[in-house]
Amino acid sequence: MIMSINQVGILGSGVMGAQIAAVFANANIPTLLFGYEAHVKDNLNNIINFKPKALTHPAQQSWITAASFENDLSRLSDCDLVIEAIIEDVDAKQDLFAKILPYLSTDAILATNTSSWSVNQIGEDLGDFQSQFCGIHFFNPPRYMSLVELISTEKTKPDLLDRLEGFFTSELGKNILYAKDKPGFIANRIGVFSIAACIHHADRLGLDFDTVDALTGTKLKRPKSATFRTADLVGLDILKHVFEQFDQVLSDDPWHAYFKTPQWLEYLFEQRALGEKTKAGIYKKEDGEIRVYQPESQNYNKANYEIEASVKSILKTNVSRWIAALRANQHPQSQFLYSVIKDTCLYSAYHLQTIAQSTRDIDWALHWGFGWEVGIFELWQANGVQASLALFLQDDANVSTPNWINGVTDFYA
Repeated sequence: MIMSINQVGILGSGVMGAQIAAVFANANIPTLLFGYEAHVKDNLNNIINFKPKALTHPAQQSWITAASFENDLSRLSDCDLVIEAIIEDVDAKQDLFAKILPYLSTDAILATNTSSWSVNQIGEDLGDFQSQFCGIHFFNPPRYMSLVELISTEKTKPDLLDRLEGFFTSELGKNILYAKDKPGFIANRIGVFSIAACIHHADRLGLDFDTVDALTGTKLKRPKSATFRTADLVGLDILKHVFEQFDQVLSDDPWHAYFKTPQWLEYLFEQRALGEKTKAGIYKKEDGEIRVYQPESQNYNKANYEIEASVKSILKTNVSRWIAALRANQHPQSQFLYSVIKDTCLYSAYHLQTIAQSTRDIDWALHWGFGWEVGIFELWQANGVQASLALFLQDDANVSTPNWINGVTDFYA
């Protein structure tokens, strides 16, 4: 039986909280959007202006009601599902839970939308309510990204995620993955690593941001926003936070050095050039022209999305020919793509059993959460699992590889 959710409470009326509220409003589910008295009504009214559009029709906004943390917490008693979507700070989340807990109905479900913090840690002070607490991780923008990751704690009721899955798939049209409570869960752990690998190898090979985006967008069968335009859309403050957290909690990761926050990101953060929301970040539009940040000069120049002809030719071939061809081509753009693909393959294999149930979970996470047309294990298999692995090991015999991959010829039958 599909669980009945008659009203939802969203804790936090910022960009993500407001967009999550819109997801439920689009399904005609009454939703309370909680924020601070001084801002919550303006934040609600601003939903209609979001780009891309968060609401299926402006009239759907009527399903959302503004509520304040200061005066309206008692209204949470009528909510069947309450989702926290405030800043990524464990102490702030726990403090908020302490305030709202007395107002929750005994059978309500409480969830955090954290994108990377431990769900067990966030809920550790909930007492008996831990059995009704879990992680519900939407992807930005939540109306358009179909993936929702569900994360249980050690004390979450065994059937709670199953019931949520039924509701999210049937009522909201979402694709569900059960993620382990590990940093970044599934999609962000691999997707953010891929961004980190792009930053690492672009710096090593001297490629500009616009060149990287030309290489890692639609030509690579990934979204048009590619790597750095995506970072601008998500927010450079968010990217910086995730890098810092991964740097902190993944100290034993063989690729730990990749998560060191680059100096240019520190500088843009200090300048409050955070991307789309501040009208400037890695890119900015000036006099009708797209300009891209140059770390060396700290200026913006006209963006140039040129791809070298031989690299473009490789990317026009079937994906099954990419790995060997990119490796053989010595142009920096080709070496960049090969290195990023190699690292992402090896990273995904190394961490598979820690973060996911199967290779398919990782590929689906990249399909649904990051918009990749070809998952990383799908790409690897198309190029030959052992043939590609042999090339990877020729480049670095000391690279970390898991035992499970020895002798594997196919990830999918």
